Amino acid sequence: MLIIFAFFYILFIFLIVFASFFIITRLHKYSINPKFTRPLLVLFIIVTIILVLLNVLLFTKIPFDDLFYNLYY
Repeated sequence: MLIIFAFFYILFIFLIVFASFFIITRLHKYSINPKFTRPLLVLFIIVTIILVLLNVLLFTKIPFDDLFYNLYY
């Protein structure tokens, strides 16, 4: 069961990275005020990395063995 969740979670992380890359390229290419492009990109990247790391940390703390304990007995 853990393998299935891990597979979908890794797929989820790749989708987040892909979406973040798409957002970064659009922010860089279509910025209204070029003066704020670099600080905005840095802020977006830092916040995204923090949120993804917190998400991974919390995901690894889920007790999958105990979560579906009643299904097997």
